[in-house]
Amino acid sequence: MKIFNTTIKVLSAKTMILLTLMLFTQLNHAQGNSPSVAILGTWKVDVAACMASVSADDKELMSTSQDMNQKVQQSLSNRFMTFNQDGTFGQIDGFGNQVNGIWQLQGNTLTITSSSGKVWTQRIVQLTSNTLGLQQAPKGEAQPIIPTLFLTKS
Repeated sequence: MKIFNTTIKVLSAKTMILLTLMLFTQLNHAQGNSPSVAILGTWKVDVAACMASVSADDKELMSTSQDMNQKVQQSLSNRFMTFNQDGTFGQIDGFGNQVNGIWQLQGNTLTITSSSGKVWTQRIVQLTSNTLGLQQAPKGEAQPIIPTLFLTKS
């Protein structure tokens, strides 16, 4: 009977260790798939996808103003956004303008604050290992021409 009790205790201890290891594995896996981890890295704007998200009214407006259309296209082309693990952020647009600052993610709301204090709030509408969709928040009554920025992982 004593051998039986010892065997049960050893099996119970081994079972508890196995369950603890499984729990830690699941927690690490869940953290690895969290949005704040998935967003890390450098992303390039997908111009075609962004332009497809433009409303019909804004497309018509852009078609009547070649200058406006060209500026929008150039600001998107070769635009890169980098999200670092330490919470810092960097962006360069098609004109060569650079913005640095910090980023924070709460749920699906991404807040970027530039080093000059300007704040951009965006909602993540798509996030996979290689695609990021950021819905732009309106500034007052002004609606963004590009309602959703689509980016691909570089």
